[in-house]
Amino acid sequence: MVQFTPIRGFVNTPVSKSVCIASTVVALLVSIVQVKYLFNLQIDPFIIEYSQYWRIATYSITVINESDFMLCIFLWFSYKILERFFGSRKYLSLIVIFSLYNALICFIFMSFGQIIASISMDFIRPYLGLSDVTGWYDGGFFNKVIPGPLGVVSSLYVCYGKFIPVSYRFNIVLSIPNKRSPEDQEDEEGIDIGSHIADSQPSRMGKVLTLNNHVQIHILYTLLMLNHGIQSIIPCVVGLFLGKLYVNELLPGSKWVLPKVVYKLFVGPTSLFANLYTSFSSSLSGGYDRLSNSVTSDTLANSQLLEDEHEETLDELRSNNGVVIRAETPVRPLGTQFLDTFRT
Repeated sequence: MVQFTPIRGFVNTPVSKSVCIASTVVALLVSIVQVKYLFNLQIDPFIIEYSQYWRIATYSITVINESDFMLCIFLWFSYKILERFFGSRKYLSLIVIFSLYNALICFIFMSFGQIIASISMDFIRPYLGLSDVTGWYDGGFFNKVIPGPLGVVSSLYVCYGKFIPVSYRFNIVLSIPNKRSPEDQEDEEGIDIGSHIADSQPSRMGKVLTLNNHVQIHILYTLLMLNHGIQSIIPCVVGLFLGKLYVNELLPGSKWVLPKVVYKLFVGPTSLFANLYTSFSSSLSGGYDRLSNSVTSDTLANSQLLEDEHEETLDELRSNNGVVIRAETPVRPLGTQFLDTFRT
């Protein structure tokens, strides 16, 4: 069982930290350089007239709207518990897989949607008295989508609801409870205390709305989906569909894992370049170095090797269904252990 205790900041979640930093930096650079137009995906005219198919791969890199940026950052920060569940390397691999699938499927969905809409309009125009017939890809619902990783966030939203259990529930009282009359109080005398509390709880609380700790994720994602109407609904619907395929183990290539070099380059480029520089300098000096530097480098290399081996072992254990990882199980107090023993 993975540890579902609250995570402070980005402790042991390097992928979530790198994703939030990269999203912020790229969004600021795009805004400063004023190249937001390069990230728009529009069938007509960018694809049909100009053949700019590279937009299929670039439109989901960054958002160009402030409200979308805030919602995506909040959701990326909330998804850090998914990194604890999958493991950092597998979580980053899953983001890459969802990005590729969402970009391709969203483009195909928009293209066929435009074709079907145009054909439908060709049949409807004569009955409506409209004589002008435009091209196949004239402006419509499926012509443009909002830039940003909305599809990836949607796919991870399905994974969050599937794999992350509910920790607690709480009630919100919607109406004032009804006051009991003195006759009702007299009739309730002599009733067992436990049954009295259980039976009278709804009448004392009135109308109650029961929510759980996932409610903030649902609110943020709903705002993101409806923020731009049909232009944001299309990529979100595609992402939800791909997320459903993944949780049902129907998505091809879902078990693919990124190479170690790519993973280290994303989560810790400075440490990777430092290790490369150290190895390169030691090779130029004939393999000899000062004792302190050699001991430090050997210690760091050994610790990094042990960490990689430990992470690979955890990824293998996560891939096997029904296996409990004791190292990630939250520590229970001694009193709780005694109570669980007597309960069983």
